[in-house]
Amino acid sequence: MDTKQKIVEVALTCFNDSGYGAVSLNDVAKTLGVSRGHVAYHFKDKDALLEHIANALWNQLDLERAKSLSFPSFENLTKMMEVFQKYYKQYSFIFMDAQVTSHPILRPMIEQKSKEAIADNMRTITFSMELGNMKPEPYSGAYYNLSVQFWMISFFWFHQMRFRKDAQNEDMMKMGWSLLIPHFTEKGIASFIQYFGQEYYDSLGQGKLSTSAFGI
Repeated sequence: MDTKQKIVEVALTCFNDSGYGAVSLNDVAKTLGVSRGHVAYHFKDKDALLEHIANALWNQLDLERAKSLSFPSFENLTKMMEVFQKYYKQYSFIFMDAQVTSHPILRPMIEQKSKEAIADNMRTITFSMELGNMKPEPYSGAYYNLSVQFWMISFFWFHQMRFRKDAQNEDMMKMGWSLLIPHFTEKGIASFIQYFGQEYYDSLGQGKLSTSAFGI
């Protein structure tokens, strides 16, 4: 690992542990065991470091997202949710720190990624209707609303865990399925059970974590 990447890794840990506002370049340098000038050689200020970290996150998410765009199925959406959970934990300060989410560098990025996620959800729902796995839209705009709600569960899941003790034992994806499955046709439910298994389907109402939470 080169020096620049070491700086990024240390900064990411510091930001996650202490919050973006509480950490300076001096803190990063001290933790790494180098001078501030050594850090500033690679990143002129903390904002430059933040932008670099954020771009690394978006690039990784874009690579994963590209895999599912050609086939917008619920199976691929599930895999994307699993990936999102992984990176959400790895880059938690970007999503959990109010100073960061409102930062001029990050806010437009987060808004764009949120729009993309909602659009991906809508594509998946549309594809499922075409396959006969979801019922026709009950009223105009209903499935757009559903796409937004599904995005909200994934984006704000770790936020609500701060305030709800029970949430530590709950499954994000099961909560998401609880929104979607009432709109499934009999064919859609049968396909769901075939892919994820009867046991997983029967456990959805409990919303509890399980070893087969993602069925993959």
